[in-house]
Amino acid sequence: MRITFVLWRGDIGGAERVTVALAGELRRMSVEADILFVCDADRLAGQMAAESVPYAELGHDRGSRIVAHPLRLRRMLRRLRPDVVVAVAVGYLGAVVRAAGFRGPLVGVEHGVLIEISAGPWRHHLKGWADRLIGIGAYDAEVAISEYMRELIGRGPHARRVVLIPHGVEAPKESPPEPEGGDGELIAGFAGRLHPGKGADRLIRAAAALRDGGPAARVRVRIAGDGEMRGQWQGLAGELGVEDRVEFLGWSDDIAGLWAGCHVAVAPNDVFIESFGMSVLEAMAAGRPTIVTDRGALPELVLPGVTGHVVPAGDDGALARALAAYASDRDAARAHGAAAHRRATDGYTLRRSASGYLELAEDLLARSRPRRRGYRAPA
Repeated sequence: MRITFVLWRGDIGGAERVTVALAGELRRMSVEADILFVCDADRLAGQMAAESVPYAELGHDRGSRIVAHPLRLRRMLRRLRPDVVVAVAVGYLGAVVRAAGFRGPLVGVEHGVLIEISAGPWRHHLKGWADRLIGIGAYDAEVAISEYMRELIGRGPHARRVVLIPHGVEAPKESPPEPEGGDGELIAGFAGRLHPGKGADRLIRAAAALRDGGPAARVRVRIAGDGEMRGQWQGLAGELGVEDRVEFLGWSDDIAGLWAGCHVAVAPNDVFIESFGMSVLEAMAAGRPTIVTDRGALPELVLPGVTGHVVPAGDDGALARALAAYASDRDAARAHGAAAHRRATDGYTLRRSASGYLELAEDLLARSRPRRRGYRAPA
């Protein structure tokens, strides 16, 4: 079987990194999986080389250009000859794939565009729903990556079939050893885009609140990622007098190394809603307890009091107390980290996620009519 994943572009993001890992795992399962970029591979080229995932690029300067150049897509699909196409979005992209002549099963993955549509201004809202309505009929199935997203999909127009396939991760057999925190410090890590609502500022404020709480409550923060709020949040750390306790790392391709250098992972979202929470799962796979807010799908990953804590979004005091609890009770932190590792390895493996996509593809192919199997572009 040949499965082609269609991504807009390769700039670093959770959906893109997950797709490359998924394609790599499918190839290890003897599936001919590849990736087609509407624009270019950009920073994902290195990860694809490491995963031995072949890819092709249409080379558009922005995604919407694909509408004006259907023949370029048709030629590329005729060269790749996929049996099944899995698109990174549910919308007009599916309609364009059909217009290019693809007659095989088409699957769309809802990574969180519906959340953006619901949260945006009314013009953005209308445009997003129009996009979805234009293309929804082209899809044979839609993948929800969390229970939260499956419920959200069900509230509006959706594909004929909606399937839950959570993301997965390759977890080491054993968790890495704890980092050495100077003078009993707790090192709290954050990984993600530095955008409004992601809550890194909440984490900085919580660390500042614990500054004078005694040795057991001292927290050092490591922030991996970049974005428009970096400068402002660096300034906030200075204003609160904790600039020496907050480290901005920028983008990192070594996520496992990041979590190996932290005692606990924090997803402190206050406004931004997560459709899954890949950074949380990666921290769990590294054997780290996690503190998340009650936004979107984040609570699905955490078992409160077992693998971590769930705190109310925007409650800096609750976040500070959760951090202080781990700082003062390292045995609890270790126990929760071990339980988090077991949860990741038992229920959220990359192989399990890849098997879900493969089973869906095989079932869709078996149910499809002969004229819709494979790529049948007109001459």
